[in-house]
Amino acid sequence: FPLDLASVEVPSINING
Repeated sequence: FPLDLASVEVPSINING
C-alpha cells in the first residue's frame, strides 16, 4: 500500500495521520 511520506511533515487525513 502507498504511504504518503509528505504527511510525515505535513499532517493530513491519511494512513500516516
